Amino acid sequence: MNNNFNGGFNPGQQQGFPPQPNGNFNPNQNMNGGNQGGNSGSNSNKPSYNKFVVLANLTKDPEGKTVNNSKVASSSIAVNHPNNQTDFWDIEVWVNQGNSSGTHDFLLDYCKKGRQLLIEGEPYLKRRKRQINGQDVLDQNGKGVYDYYPTIKVTNLTGLAGGQSNNNNNSNQGNQQQGQQNNFNQQAPQPNGGFNPQQQQGGFAPQGNFGAPQGAPGMQQGAPNGQGFGPPSGQFIQR
Repeated sequence: MNNNFNGGFNPGQQQGFPPQPNGNFNPNQNMNGGNQGGNSGSNSNKPSYNKFVVLANLTKDPEGKTVNNSKVASSSIAVNHPNNQTDFWDIEVWVNQGNSSGTHDFLLDYCKKGRQLLIEGEPYLKRRKRQINGQDVLDQNGKGVYDYYPTIKVTNLTGLAGGQSNNNNNSNQGNQQQGQQNNFNQQAPQPNGGFNPQQQQGGFAPQGNFGAPQGAPGMQQGAPNGQGFGPPSGQFIQR
């Protein structure tokens, strides 16, 4: 059985990532749904390092749901390499039902598409049964076909450059400053009592009107360049 991947992603040969375990990978003995696996049989006693840190940008807004009495916030990220290659990963933040998690809530409430994040977590391959129009896809032996998605189970998350939500805040600040400037430019009311400053005795006349202070509208900070982000272009496929 061969695992072919047609999207240019090779978990064993990524640049900038720790090498993944080689050989003895059996999808049928690996993850089931969101469960993590990868070491089984004779490999269970071998030492391994299953955590890394990555700097990436969100490619879509995070979503929250409940799975088996646990809450999970999920999204996807793009990792850019110096050689103009990009890797795409799914990310998940799990928390037991009834408990609170600052990382889970931070991802849902403050992280939008385009935001840059520093992510620490455990990588694994999520297995998902392939379906077309709600029907399972079967191979020539009548067995179900599975796709595999590189996924990070997040343990720590740090927000860096802002995404779409920060742009909206900056835009609102600019509109408020513009409105304040317009209020300054309104003409001051004339004094009552028939006094005309242009007809003062002695030939003295005030020199013109004082204009409003010129305040520059707030500068908007653009979001990180999100162009080129998209869904993974291929999957691990069991044949």
